[in-house]
Amino acid sequence: MKKPIIIAIILFILAAASCTAFYFVKQAQDEKNSSQSSKLNSYKLFNFDSSTVKKVSISCADGDFSFSYNDSKWSVDNVDDYPLNQDYLTNVCTYMSTLTAATDYGKANDSKKASYGLDKPIKITCDNGSDKFTIYVGKMTPSADYYYVMVEGNDTVFAVDALNGSVLNASESLFKSNKLVTCSDSDVQSFNISRGDQEILDVQIDSNDLWAFSQDKYKILSLDNTKVATAISVITRLEAEKFITANLPKNEYSKYGFDKPYAQLTVKSKSGNSTHLLFSYFGDDADKYTYVLNTDSGQVGTFYTSDVDFIEKNVGDFLVDTVQQEDIGKASKLDLNYNGKLISFNIDSDKTQYDVNGTDIDALGNDALGFFYNFYTALGSIKFSSVDVDAVPSGEPSITADYTYKDGSHKTMQFIKSDDTNYWLMINGKYSGYIIRENYITGTSAFMYWYNKLDSFIAQSTT
Repeated sequence: MKKPIIIAIILFILAAASCTAFYFVKQAQDEKNSSQSSKLNSYKLFNFDSSTVKKVSISCADGDFSFSYNDSKWSVDNVDDYPLNQDYLTNVCTYMSTLTAATDYGKANDSKKASYGLDKPIKITCDNGSDKFTIYVGKMTPSADYYYVMVEGNDTVFAVDALNGSVLNASESLFKSNKLVTCSDSDVQSFNISRGDQEILDVQIDSNDLWAFSQDKYKILSLDNTKVATAISVITRLEAEKFITANLPKNEYSKYGFDKPYAQLTVKSKSGNSTHLLFSYFGDDADKYTYVLNTDSGQVGTFYTSDVDFIEKNVGDFLVDTVQQEDIGKASKLDLNYNGKLISFNIDSDKTQYDVNGTDIDALGNDALGFFYNFYTALGSIKFSSVDVDAVPSGEPSITADYTYKDGSHKTMQFIKSDDTNYWLMINGKYSGYIIRENYITGTSAFMYWYNKLDSFIAQSTT
C-alpha cells in the first residue's frame, strides 16, 4: 500500500476517534450542567406572591400563633389580642416568597435533625387561600453564616443565609410590637402624664391643630408646642428592650411594683384608641431599666430608664421658657416700683431717645445705652422658676412694672412675695400661675442687676 494512502487512513481514524471523544465529553458536561441546573432549581425553596398571603401561622418556643391580614393590617387570631409588629409579619411573607438556599446537607435523618435543631424546629406557614407554604427553621450553623431549614414535602436539609434565617427564626418578641405605644406621633390626639397623685400634663390637639391644655386652669400658661411635639415623638418611637410577661393579672401588680406605680401615661389616638401605661422603678437595676405595664394587655416590658425620663418632667418643662417677650419698639413708657423706689423710663425707640427719672440715657453714650437695653430685655423676657396654678396669692406687691404702649394700652406686672425667695407673678391684676425666683430679679444678668449698673454709671457720669 502506498505511503500517502496509509497516512490518510490513519488521519481519518484519528479524526473519528477525536469526534467520538468530543461527543462523550460534551455529553458528560451537558449532563453535569443539567445536574447542576437541576440542583440549583431545587434550591429555590419557594416562589409565590407575598401580597396574596392572608394568613400566617407560627409555632415556636413561645407557643402556637395564628395571624390574619385584613384591611391592610395584621391581627392575631388565637390568643388575646395585643399590638403586633406589622412590619415583621409582612417581612416573613416577603422573605419566604422567594427564599433560595445556598447549599444543602443531603437527606435528613433523626441524627441530622437533632444536630441541626430540626427535631424541634420553628414552623412557619404562609397561606394565600389556595396554597400553603411551610418552612421548618433549625439552628444557625457553627460559622454563623447560615440557618438549617427544611421545606414541607422535602426531606432535604438546606442552608439559607443568616439574614433570611434571622427573620424566620421567629419568637413572640419579634412579632409582638415592642413599641411603647402603637400609634404614630401624627395620630396622637391627647396624652396625660401623672406622677403619684399629681397630674403633670394633660394636653390635646385643638381646633387649630395645635397642642393645648385640656384643663381650663392651666390655660393661663403658655404651652410650647415644640416641646410637647418632641415628647410625643419620643413616646411613639420608644421600643422595649425585652418583655417580662403578658396578661399580668391585677392581683400580681405588686410583683413588679405596679400596685404603687411611680408614674402613669395615657395616650389617645385620633382613631379613638387609648393606651394606659404604668411605670415602675423596680428591682436592683432600676437605675438602668424601668418596668412598664400596658394595663389593657397586661404586658410588661423593660425600657431604658434614660429613655423614659419624660415621666420625671413637670408642667413647666413643657412651657415657653419666658413669661413674656416685650418689644421695646411698641413701648412709650415703663414705670417701675421696686420695694418703694420709683423708677420711670420714657422710651422713644424710633429716635433712640430714652431717659430715666429725667436723666437722658442716650446722651451718656453706648455704655449707658447697653445697660438700659439689657435691663429692658431682662425684664421683658423674664423666666419663671416653677408653676403653681392652684396658689392663691395674698399680700401687697413688692415690685410693680407698668408698661405703657404707643397705642395707649397698658400692662402691669406685680411681684407678690410667696416666701423669702419667691414671688407670685400677677399680670393685669390676675395671677399668672408662674413663680419667679428672687435670683431672676436681682441675680447676675437679671433686670435689677442691669438697672443697678445703669444707676451707678449715671451717678459716676453726673458727678
